Amino acid sequence: MDFTFENLNTGGESADGMRKLSGRKERTLGPHSFFEMSKAILLDKVAEEECVDAVVLPVARVTLWTPRWRSTAEDGTVVAVALEKAARNGEVLLGGGRSFRIAQMPEKVVAIMMPDEAAMTAKIGWYLGNRHLPIEVREEEILLELFPNLTDSLDRIGISYEVREDVLNCGPHSEHTH
Repeated sequence: MDFTFENLNTGGESADGMRKLSGRKERTLGPHSFFEMSKAILLDKVAEEECVDAVVLPVARVTLWTPRWRSTAEDGTVVAVALEKAARNGEVLLGGGRSFRIAQMPEKVVAIMMPDEAAMTAKIGWYLGNRHLPIEVREEEILLELFPNLTDSLDRIGISYEVREDVLNCGPHSEHTH
């Protein structure tokens, strides 16, 4: 199913036959205009089986936190995503008879190697937990988003780290209650 103007509440047509929204002939939606969106493929299902011919769909991590977003695939196809829940890196989305594999884009991250000493492990856990920082725990390291002043704080309290580009698979915030 293609994403069309009929799916949008655009406010009607102007005298020259162009769609308008709030009195404007075209309203941009980030990098995509309504005219581009009228050609977008609606992706509203997650594939249950592996799809080897899926087109790569690069997406920023923060975009994946929501179930509705738009993007452009590597082959130039504009897509509009409308899912029941947020998608994850590596999932394949389906729509319009096509398949698109989500490829989360790398970003600047802070990598903290897992320490050998119990005291340093406790210090890292205390610091990250106290700051409520979203993290990804891997076998030999912890990844964090590169927040402003984060490296200054790590330097000050003596936690070693490395700044690099990587894919960070974590949510927007730790989920808990106090």
